[in-house]
Amino acid sequence: MEKQIFIYENSPQWNMLFEDGKLLATKGADEIYLIEELADKDSEILYEAYKNEKIHEVKDGATDEKILAVISKLEKAGVIYKKDANIALLKLVNFSVSWIGNPNQKILNLLEQFSKNSKQIHFGADVNTPDILIMIRTSAKLAETMKDYGKIKYPHLFMDIAYDHTLSLGPLVFPGETACLGCFIGRVTRSWGDAEPPKLPNIGNSQELAASLILEQIRAFQKVGSCPELIEKVWTFNLVDLTTKTDNIFRLPWCPVCYPDKPREGLGSFELPWKLKNNQL
Repeated sequence: MEKQIFIYENSPQWNMLFEDGKLLATKGADEIYLIEELADKDSEILYEAYKNEKIHEVKDGATDEKILAVISKLEKAGVIYKKDANIALLKLVNFSVSWIGNPNQKILNLLEQFSKNSKQIHFGADVNTPDILIMIRTSAKLAETMKDYGKIKYPHLFMDIAYDHTLSLGPLVFPGETACLGCFIGRVTRSWGDAEPPKLPNIGNSQELAASLILEQIRAFQKVGSCPELIEKVWTFNLVDLTTKTDNIFRLPWCPVCYPDKPREGLGSFELPWKLKNNQL
């Protein structure tokens, strides 16, 4: 497999301006943000890099923590997003699916059926050489996801359908570059435990919904080499009250995958979207 080269691309929903020595990020006249952490010279350097879509070059050469922090902030806000430069050149994207728990054959059939009719997306059974791997948890503990997880060196997207009426999608992970499943699962299990789900969770019956959400993200990946809305984010959908929720995921200093040489300590919090009010059934 080719060595992955990560670059940044500008979101078409955002623009950056440089006025009076200050850097501005805007989504339109009704939503403008002043970025005031940088000196005038650094603001201009970052602006020029943004205009020429070369922010990755600034990041690679930066030693100032303030510049790195601003680039990280722009990425989290969605002003820029990370993508695989090799994938961006591909007309055909190969994806594979791995299951944490019992495979859902109908979801698999729907994904295979779509890929057969597409000239841009190809479904392959080999989980060792995809451009993007879709990891789907159905009936196993979250801890099962971490078995051999450190060996995955290519982009992967997590979907969780191990619940009664809640489906979650994300994060999309670029190994070594963004918050991984170890960061997400470590935070959840430390705070909420890891109860074993039923053999056939009810949400698994919404196969068409699950497959369509996966396909939309694969389309996005095929176009831009990324799924910008799911980098370091988890999106959830509650089928009972039809509400959605998005949570940010951060790289945890005790994550055994991101920081294998650091001690595992500290706790994090993560508000589960399926938590019952007042903890009452």
